[in-house]
Amino acid sequence: MRSIILAVAVAATLTHAAHGADFEGEVSVRLIHVSLGRLVTMLGAGATQPQKVFEVPVERFAAMKDQPDSGVDVQDLTFLVRGAKVRINNFAPREPNTFVLSDTAKGTLSVIRPTEKSYAELSTAKLEADSRTAAEAFLSQQLDTLSAEKRAQAEQFLKHGKDGAASAVPAPVVKPLGKTLTIAGMQASGYEIKSSEENAIGWVAKDSNNVAPLFKFFQRFEKSLRNNPLQPAAAVVVIADYGIPLRTQVLSASDYLIREVVAIKPKKVEAGLFEVPKGLTAIKQGQTSGSTTTQAPQK
Repeated sequence: MRSIILAVAVAATLTHAAHGADFEGEVSVRLIHVSLGRLVTMLGAGATQPQKVFEVPVERFAAMKDQPDSGVDVQDLTFLVRGAKVRINNFAPREPNTFVLSDTAKGTLSVIRPTEKSYAELSTAKLEADSRTAAEAFLSQQLDTLSAEKRAQAEQFLKHGKDGAASAVPAPVVKPLGKTLTIAGMQASGYEIKSSEENAIGWVAKDSNNVAPLFKFFQRFEKSLRNNPLQPAAAVVVIADYGIPLRTQVLSASDYLIREVVAIKPKKVEAGLFEVPKGLTAIKQGQTSGSTTTQAPQK
């Protein structure tokens, strides 16, 4: 599930950053995960101080990826974009043949596993419905064990849904840094995002190419995957309201995660790369492999 969340978040970044809804080409994105242990080794007591952590150049963490027991994982993703369709290669490091297809016009994201001869299609609407059902069941069972504050928030959610819970949970505080960086050839402005769960910095560029429809789809998808109504909105979701998110640096109590666009390269992309390969078995959302015999169209 975590890999899907990361892919969706990064897809949001690239489709928003790519030059217009009709952009066609390749986008390179990097995810850097740093363990708390690595931060302690590098910074000592500063490991829990956002300013100290954010001062470390991103490149320094990236350079540690091949060091034994570094506590740093780096994942380089390649996105192919053709209008409203997106293909994410290198999606699962342990499954080199696995990739993701997204059709923003249909509101779907499919995980393709050729080695297993199967694919799973996820829809935003279904994820949101399942998320609410699961959250309602969990909160109903745990209501008597929650603190007074959390119980009040849970009751708001059960009565009014996510919007009700959101009104009870303090929203992240966002402040401009007054600084700019050049990322992937674009000038980005920095923002600080603070909540009870995480501290973050987001670097965003101005949206001058009308790519909001694509981005909003992925933003909605990530919201549906983050199904704890008692937590404040994630920084990666909040910062996107301020522009094209080219880089996010998020520090939580457990780890440090960096997501950034590395390069945008316009080029022709074959339409066939965005189709489900023939002969794969469809795994219906919410079911396990082998639970359905639906086949992908033979083309």
